[in-house]
Amino acid sequence: MPWKNADQTPVTIIKRDAVDAVAWKNGGGLTQALLAWPSPNDWQLRLSVATITKDGAFSEFPGVTRWFTVLGGAGVALALPNQTLTADPESEPVMFNGTDACHAHLLDQPVSAFNVMATPALKTTVGRFKAQTQPIRAAAGLIAVFGLTPSKNLIGTTQIALQPHELFWCVVPTATDISGLDGQSIWVNATPLVPVAK
Repeated sequence: MPWKNADQTPVTIIKRDAVDAVAWKNGGGLTQALLAWPSPNDWQLRLSVATITKDGAFSEFPGVTRWFTVLGGAGVALALPNQTLTADPESEPVMFNGTDACHAHLLDQPVSAFNVMATPALKTTVGRFKAQTQPIRAAAGLIAVFGLTPSKNLIGTTQIALQPHELFWCVVPTATDISGLDGQSIWVNATPLVPVAK
């Protein structure tokens, strides 16, 4: 639900359990779209959770950069044209080009994963917080944090507590320090390179 932090910046926390799952066209999994920014129909940044139930191809997103972080399950191997990337629940976010054909091979049982997709209209960085992480200087724009475990994160001077699979996001007008204080989470920082239509 929307709220404002101490400096009146609008903030939102979204619970994965409150978001409907949509089946993939190829029947290989489900997606829960947590955030499409600045609008669902014309997004520049999309954050979602996918459940992959069997081996198969990912949809192609020409011109989009993707980051993939395994949340649960043994892991997955992503076969790309020139390399194979392997990710498990302890891995850092794996980045690849959404234009490339990508085939997912489950290492064992079905997996769930946190997905970030960004268009060239944004300068986007994605990383993983672990307990007592040194602060990161996030640029003005959108900041999002997704809880992997029960976690406490510092956004500017505001402490945000997240449960697993809760997404916090806000838009900040100036560069802001962000850090992980306890637990583990994924952070996203997206700065518009072109004006965002209001």
